[in-house]
Amino acid sequence: MSGIHFGIDFGNTNTSVVQLTTDAKGTKYTVLADSVPSLLAIRRNDSGDVLFGRQVKFRRQQLTEEYEIISSFKSLLGTGATKRIDGKEISAIELTARLLHELKDHIRQQTGMDIDNATFSIPVDFTSRQRRELREAAGIAGITVNSFVSESTAAYVGCLDDIRHYSKVAVFDWGGGTLDISVLEKVGTELKELAKRGQNLGGDDIDRILANKIHVGLAEKHGFGSFDSMPARDRDYLLERCEIAKIELSEEDLTRLNLVSYGGVSSNKSLSINEFRDLIIPEVKRAAQLLEETLNLAGCYAQLDAILMVGGSSNIRAIRQLFEMSFEPRNIHVVYSEKDVQVAAAKGAAWLDSVPSAYRLQQTIGVLMSDQVIHPLLDVGETVPCDSGEVRFSLIEESTSANIIIVDKNGRRLCVDTLPVKGFLTEAINIRATVDEDLNAVIQMYSTHRPEDVRRQVLPSIELSYDLEVKPEIKPMNFVRSKRDNICSYRDCNGMVYRDGYCRYHFRYEKAASK
Repeated sequence: MSGIHFGIDFGNTNTSVVQLTTDAKGTKYTVLADSVPSLLAIRRNDSGDVLFGRQVKFRRQQLTEEYEIISSFKSLLGTGATKRIDGKEISAIELTARLLHELKDHIRQQTGMDIDNATFSIPVDFTSRQRRELREAAGIAGITVNSFVSESTAAYVGCLDDIRHYSKVAVFDWGGGTLDISVLEKVGTELKELAKRGQNLGGDDIDRILANKIHVGLAEKHGFGSFDSMPARDRDYLLERCEIAKIELSEEDLTRLNLVSYGGVSSNKSLSINEFRDLIIPEVKRAAQLLEETLNLAGCYAQLDAILMVGGSSNIRAIRQLFEMSFEPRNIHVVYSEKDVQVAAAKGAAWLDSVPSAYRLQQTIGVLMSDQVIHPLLDVGETVPCDSGEVRFSLIEESTSANIIIVDKNGRRLCVDTLPVKGFLTEAINIRATVDEDLNAVIQMYSTHRPEDVRRQVLPSIELSYDLEVKPEIKPMNFVRSKRDNICSYRDCNGMVYRDGYCRYHFRYEKAASK
């Protein structure tokens, strides 16, 4: 565990980076990037001029005249989307790599620390393709991805001191652009996700609601048009002042918006916590409703121990007060860590980077046999990455095709394929299941008489838990794998091959069975 470890919470709206240093003296966390806006501005005249982070956020409307503004990188990954800038098509991977490169340079310039590897926290519903493309983008930027962990698990670990005594916890992650809620259950050292929901609702929406409110008051007095009709510089300025006011009202009962020049006029506007609460109550209720829906989906409302609030927008007093009034009487504790609320996921990712931890399968991946028995390829509890090796199956009748049905332990179909075969009873089907480091679950299959025709099926999703204290390793399986070419392919037989892949006894047995 000793050394330097990095955790990166790669967000659609903001990105945070935390360094964990461990030595004989103890453990120390250092925030290297605290909610840096995930924004990139590329000048259109092919000059190579690039702006990043806060340089873009507070000039976003103004910069659109000369720059292409790139945002929501996580949403671009895995879609094949490109951006056309100066006649060139730039892929989502290249854009994300540029963002991470700028982030890495920013941290090096500010702290002197060079990040060359890290654990990334990502959304629970990030697809295998998105994980693969993020890994590739990070590599281009000079950052090796040690592992991925879900944002909810990382946030849970980042606030472990506050919630270690709770079994079932709802992670309420309200950031700048999205609201993500996961219900987690800790069993031993494993975290299992019971339910998840999300919606596009975040702090940026609240900034805009407040900006429109302030603008309407000024428009009535000075004859302005709509907020969107104001010059880009003025819109950026008012949004920046509203974000500051929102943050101040997380602690204070009154704030003042001092506008030096908005639409050519100066203005001072007082805003109380009650006015702010009334203004955003529809958004607060939407957030609370999503939490209720997620808890009902998890089916553990009565057993819930705590709600962990993370993400910058969870600092809003209106949502905290509503939750405390709603849940504390039911003995459900509302927990938030004042100093870690915005970097909890990055902190948790850094900690997980330093310890032996891994994903575990929470489902069986097996083959449905002709007698309806399920033959497991990968079983519950396997650490990821895992590999079943090739498992050999025999045909039960002469046919030109074999139907391969992959199921879980309950018989639920995960994938189905029809494999062309030669039609001999001595023919065998080799099947292999793997789950790689990017959580891609793949089934490969082929006939021993047609080895050139390999079928590959990617499972759309798999059930996983996260083990906080186990090193990932490929364990020996409890079933037969493929054997050496000179060993009988019949299950549990180690006799030497006599003919067609079988020992003398089993060759005669198969021949008799075929008759």
